[in-house]
Amino acid sequence: MSNRSVLLSVALCALAVVAVIPVSASAAPQLTYPTGTRLAAESKVTGTNVGSVKFTTSSFTADCNPVVLTGSLASNSGTAMELSVTSASFTGTGSGGDCTSGLGDVRITSNPATNGLPWCIRATSGMSPDEFRIRGNSCTNAVRPLRFVLDFTSPVLECIYEKIGEIAGSFTTEPEDARLSISGSFEKLEGGFLCPTTMSLDMTVTLEADTSSSSDPMYIS
Repeated sequence: MSNRSVLLSVALCALAVVAVIPVSASAAPQLTYPTGTRLAAESKVTGTNVGSVKFTTSSFTADCNPVVLTGSLASNSGTAMELSVTSASFTGTGSGGDCTSGLGDVRITSNPATNGLPWCIRATSGMSPDEFRIRGNSCTNAVRPLRFVLDFTSPVLECIYEKIGEIAGSFTTEPEDARLSISGSFEKLEGGFLCPTTMSLDMTVTLEADTSSSSDPMYIS
């Protein structure tokens, strides 16, 4: 057999091997509860902090524990996992349940009047593995900023911080419980000279099924 014929045979065999290799579609992560069962859309979900949630600036760190997020699953289709957060409670050991900081007790809210809740948490097949993103507004509407208001009681001081666009985070997958971790930087929107120009948010929450008084863990697969 000539060299040309040998090369042709090798090329045809290579094409045949490629043809029988299945092409796997890139699947999005999905939230499951119980284990292995895809959770239905509109299911209620609770996010509870793991460790302290911290709002850190160059001059103070606000420490919140416990923190509870609640909402419902907007989509869990296999191409997108989207969670709408409709309430967010940031509390601590300070007076009246306020968070604590080096500047004293501080009440932290998501600024419900402007650019407050809802938030959208989503993961899609187009993102990096184990990546999710959080942004302002519901998942079906246009992206809007995320905003936090920090109200200190002594000294009396209000600092407002905003993040334009999305914050990327990471999640854990089965067999570990579903945990979401984010670390994002916010810019000062309003506040006096005692309010530093930037603030970072560091938060990890465990997702649980809001089915009973003792919530049950969920998984991401």
